Amino acid sequence: MSLFQDLGVSWLQRRPYAMRLLFGTLQRVRPLPAFGRTVIVTRADDAREVFARPADFEIGPLNARKMLFGPFLLGLDLCPRYRSEHAVLQSELEISQELFAETAQSVTAEVASELGAKLEAAHGASRLEIVTEYAERVTTLVASRFFGVPAEAAQSEVFSVPPGIDVLRMWLRKLGSVIATNSPAPFGLQEVAEACTPEFVSHVNKVLQDVKQKPDFEAHGLLGRFAELQRAGQTQISDEWIVRNVIGLMLAGSAAITKGFTHALDQLLRRPRELRAAVELARGTDTDEELLGMVREALRFNPVFPLLPRFCPRGATLAAGTPRQLEVPAGATVFVATVAAMFDGEQVLEPDRFGYGRDDAATYLHFGDGQHVCLGKKHAEAELLQMFRCFLALPGIHNVAPGRLLYDGPAIDRYVLSWPKQSSQVSSARPSGESSQ
Repeated sequence: MSLFQDLGVSWLQRRPYAMRLLFGTLQRVRPLPAFGRTVIVTRADDAREVFARPADFEIGPLNARKMLFGPFLLGLDLCPRYRSEHAVLQSELEISQELFAETAQSVTAEVASELGAKLEAAHGASRLEIVTEYAERVTTLVASRFFGVPAEAAQSEVFSVPPGIDVLRMWLRKLGSVIATNSPAPFGLQEVAEACTPEFVSHVNKVLQDVKQKPDFEAHGLLGRFAELQRAGQTQISDEWIVRNVIGLMLAGSAAITKGFTHALDQLLRRPRELRAAVELARGTDTDEELLGMVREALRFNPVFPLLPRFCPRGATLAAGTPRQLEVPAGATVFVATVAAMFDGEQVLEPDRFGYGRDDAATYLHFGDGQHVCLGKKHAEAELLQMFRCFLALPGIHNVAPGRLLYDGPAIDRYVLSWPKQSSQVSSARPSGESSQ
């Protein structure tokens, strides 16, 4: 991409309404526009077709060079390495799902309690910076504890922050941002990421060597679990394998979950009726799926990844047999506009209405689809669920106005909310059915 294209994409991704307007218009008048070797996919069925054909629409040529820490699934297409590493990682993530949920629950309760104490000390009137004080703090602590990568000894010569959790937070933010942008990353991000990658790799490798000196590997998170598999004789799992896959998994989730929480919260704060419903769900029991439905729907209006790119190596036909059939040229970059596909009136009933009872599988593309659907989808949703349960339980949340989203490259940077001095009680009556489907 050129600098001009980078600037245009950056501008659009920070303006969800403009994105929906632009790509929604294309969806109606020209659903598969091609501009030279750039193709934009706006229809839901075309988007799913692209994701379902990994041999024709690859991820490796676009993503492999972004994996500064070493090869990882997000930069690999179908090959023996992909299949073998995918199988191990998928199995271990499934086994650890319950442990992850418990970790997310304890961390979010801890961090939300700290915020609650600040509000109480300020007698209900306070300004809270939600990204660093809550969302990013939660995702960094969850990643540290679940993966077994303690932050206490983390040090950096790149970032002017004290050793510890803030160093790990910045590693996750900057390297996660590189994965989410073009390569080389613009606006100085590439240079920062290349400088801090050796620090992160060295830190995780040191943790691994320390863990391997202890008898109870599995007491040290997923990193310890991988070390145990190595000790048990799985020859593919070398020290290098463990380090790059632990880092890859940490990066794939933390920055995206931070951004997802903040985007979804912002959308709810802009809808008082839906916010009241979300607060009631967060404070209820047996409401996990309904609350997740609310979060998924909020993210539909401002997705974490509104454009997902793929590379067409040999040329391919899209939407064959339809009036919009397109011959995609070899070497083309195909951008799947999930922000438009999730508003496709052919697939989504009343797409412009906030309807939090929608069918997850039929409506949402937050985690991609097909071969490269996010391995950590269940983990991410478990973490988002706990983050909203704890945050929406803070006193006075229903009277908080939306803030201004500020970004650090593609990553979310700041979101300041002001709590009112006086706050009324949350209505016990759930909003009527116009917000559900």
